[in-house]
Amino acid sequence: MQYFHIFNRGIDSRNIFLDINDRQRFLLALHVSLLESSPKISDLERQKEKNNFTELPPEQLSKMYGPVLVDIIAFCLMPNHYHLLIKTEEPKDLSKFTQRLANSYTCFFNQKYSRTGRLFASKYKSSPIESDEQLIHLTRYIHTNPSNVKSNPLNPSQLKKYLWSSLPEYLEKNIRLCQINDVLKNFKSTKTFWEFTKSGIKNINDIILSNKLLIDY
Repeated sequence: MQYFHIFNRGIDSRNIFLDINDRQRFLLALHVSLLESSPKISDLERQKEKNNFTELPPEQLSKMYGPVLVDIIAFCLMPNHYHLLIKTEEPKDLSKFTQRLANSYTCFFNQKYSRTGRLFASKYKSSPIESDEQLIHLTRYIHTNPSNVKSNPLNPSQLKKYLWSSLPEYLEKNIRLCQINDVLKNFKSTKTFWEFTKSGIKNINDIILSNKLLIDY
C-alpha cells in the first residue's frame, strides 16, 4: 500500500465551491469516483427519486459498485482548492480515480453556473508519503487548513465542527468516508489526536519544513 497527498485548485485560483450544495456534490462525486464500477450520479439521483429516499447509502453503493479503487484517509475542502490523503495499491488506480472526480465535478459545476472549459488549474498534483510520521503530520496539515488562512481563519472550536473536512469523523470515530484507523492507531486516544492536531494551528509552516512535506501552499 502507498499513501499519496492529492491536491488541486481552481484555474486562476478561482473559487470552486460557491455554496453548500457544491461541497455536498463534490463529496458525493468523491465517494462514487473511488468505486470500481463508478455509476453516474445522475442515474443515482433518478434512482433516489424513484425509491423516495433522501440519502444515498454508502454501504449499498459499495456493495453494488465496488470494490474501491482507493481508500480516502483524510480530506478538506477549501473555497478554491481541496486536499485528499489517499491510500492505494496501484498508482494507475489513483489516476483513474482523480480523473473521474475532476470530470464529474467539472461537468456539474459548468452546467450549474453556465460556463465551459477547465475548472481546475492542473490535472492534479500528488506527492508520496514515505513514513508514518509524515502521514500523521500531513493529516494534521489537511485538517488545520481552515485555521491557517489569512482571511477569516477558524478557531479550534470552529475547526472541530467544520463540515467540509474529515476531522469530525476522526473526533467522533464515526466512519462515513475515511479509513480513520490508519492515522488514529498512532495515538492513545482521540483526545491526544486532537491535542496533536491543535498544535498545528499557527505554526504549520514549521511543521511542513521539519517533516519534509511536499505541499502546494
